[in-house]
Amino acid sequence: MVWPLLAAVFLSVCFWGWIFGTSGGNFWWKMTAAGIILSGISLWLNRNDRRRDYDFSLRQAGFGLLNAAALYLIFLAGGELLRLVFPGSGENIGAVYAARTQLPDWQIGVLLAVIIAPAEEIFWRGLIQKRLAALTSPTFGLGLGAVTYALVHLWAGNPVLLVAAFVCGVVWGGLYQHSGSLAGPIISHIVWDITIFLVWPLG
Repeated sequence: MVWPLLAAVFLSVCFWGWIFGTSGGNFWWKMTAAGIILSGISLWLNRNDRRRDYDFSLRQAGFGLLNAAALYLIFLAGGELLRLVFPGSGENIGAVYAARTQLPDWQIGVLLAVIIAPAEEIFWRGLIQKRLAALTSPTFGLGLGAVTYALVHLWAGNPVLLVAAFVCGVVWGGLYQHSGSLAGPIISHIVWDITIFLVWPLG
């Protein structure tokens, strides 16, 4: 059925509008609240697929770690290229880190690892991409899922974040399509988030 998918996308647009389009509240707690609700909806709608979706193996963990490392290097090179070609892009990159001062680093790290990063994969890859792929094809579902994931970030008004979200959507979506499990994408997302936001920031 297409209606649960459309409703989920509409709800995500509303949440991202609240997170990025409104100035009140703490960014990290808003992301946490949205993640809990959206991942809860996804887990309920996919309640019959949980064993397959969360099949874990050391191989998938390894793929997740390698994926996170490759994605970080892509962003490292891409950030330098953007600064070289578009000198003003440094301000957009720096804006991505504006919310870092809203909580201590250790609290941000816990929220990213325990709720925010896993919740995004459970929702965007485990629900949106999966349903799109079932309605169309695996490749088209991956591409359209990545575009949708990027477009909800329009609320931030930051073109660098828009491109970053699309690249991440393609990379994590590709890993999910290849493995059929969310374990690898979740591990990759957690490691990449903590690395790029807290350990070795790019801005």
